[in-house]
Amino acid sequence: MSEINDFLNEVYGDIIYNGKTIAVIKLNGPHSIRNVNPELYRKLRGSSSYDTIIMVLSKQFIDYSVVIKSEPGKKTSLFNYGNGVKINFDDLFNRFPEVKKKISIPDLGFPNLKSLIYRFCNNDYVSTDMILQEEPLITKIVENKNNKGKSLVYLKFDNNEDYWHLFGYKDYDINFMSSIFSSYSSSIINSSDYTNSEWSEGYFLYTFNIENLKKIKKILSYINPDLNETLIIDANGRYDFDDIEAKKILKFLYDNFSRKCDDIVDKWAELNDEAHTNEYEELIEKENSDYFEQYGIIKETSFYKYYVPMQTILKLFDEVPNSDYMSLYEVLSELGDKLDKSEDFMEEVYSNGLQAQHFDDKTYNIYCGKKLDEIIDEIEDEWDFANKDEYFKILSYLKKLNYQTDVKYPHPTKKDRTFRIFGVNPSTNKIKLFLTMGNEKANQEFSVDEFNNYLYHPELFDSIKFGKKKI
Repeated sequence: MSEINDFLNEVYGDIIYNGKTIAVIKLNGPHSIRNVNPELYRKLRGSSSYDTIIMVLSKQFIDYSVVIKSEPGKKTSLFNYGNGVKINFDDLFNRFPEVKKKISIPDLGFPNLKSLIYRFCNNDYVSTDMILQEEPLITKIVENKNNKGKSLVYLKFDNNEDYWHLFGYKDYDINFMSSIFSSYSSSIINSSDYTNSEWSEGYFLYTFNIENLKKIKKILSYINPDLNETLIIDANGRYDFDDIEAKKILKFLYDNFSRKCDDIVDKWAELNDEAHTNEYEELIEKENSDYFEQYGIIKETSFYKYYVPMQTILKLFDEVPNSDYMSLYEVLSELGDKLDKSEDFMEEVYSNGLQAQHFDDKTYNIYCGKKLDEIIDEIEDEWDFANKDEYFKILSYLKKLNYQTDVKYPHPTKKDRTFRIFGVNPSTNKIKLFLTMGNEKANQEFSVDEFNNYLYHPELFDSIKFGKKKI
């Protein structure tokens, strides 16, 4: 007994029963056993100030004792004191019959809801206030005086997460679902890194409708006729280009009109995220918001408010083995486990693909069309064309010579020289070039005649001041 007395001196709590073989102590939180049982303390330390922690202390063998943690309206857990292993109510009562005979079950922190509801339905002096006080999940009872079993019970969960925990979802699944229903949620799947990568790889070109592809062709016809030729749209409105060509086209557009391209990318991410959010809301709603309807619980507000006849709650308890001392939340959790959401919900999310099935393609392409129109207006209105007809004649001439933009070509007659065409300057109608001769490099603009002389009469150009005509 000295060992027991030493133990009682080390823990903090109130003795609510002191019998021959056991003592029952209401501990002042998990820290009460921190020094005497650090391992069990670690299992209990997540307790809130509202939890009740009871210890049934064996006076014969301390390690045979039981610690009970009761969370109001949630779960009651029983631990073997010696090794921290969880046990059940039957283990406790078989180990210490004195508990059931001498102590009021509610005093131990055990939920007493099933007994209260049974007595209420049988007119056994139980008020609705007693039930409301016992079960936090129950917020209102509309009593039927003629048949108390038909009294309507209203249930309210603290939040969506509280409801989803009934089904065994993983924490990161619940975090994801919370972000879906949060009004403060940012992009769920489509990060800026992803969308920018999709643009740089050329995949965004496939998101444009035929009308917008024609606008892109118009843009390319002004400033990059070579790329324009790769973007083929037949008479039936079918396009024909590959990933490599798409990548070149989008790179060129971004290099020249980055702000407009960023606007298009951001709009796609916004609409895609919105569509994904709606799809996942429907998926989650369909999967579990009405789950308890099969047990007679009716939904008022998804994941939040439900109502059920009082007698139906008794049937729920009967559905779950060893439920005499469970809270209603525990009973629902046992039933919710049958949905079996231990599998990774996120896998299902990503298996649906990165573009939402119900993506608003119409709104997206209307927006893209406006941005492409802005680019066309910028080219036609703000570019200083000296002579637009002459500008397109020069582009056609370069095409006839089979010269493409941004391609390095060897000089036809001079092996130490190369040139690269970067288009036509609309304000001068001169061909923009990058020239090399040996180790020398220079940017130059030539008229068509100068360009022809450079190609076929190189003797007209000074070798030292290359690119400059002899005087």
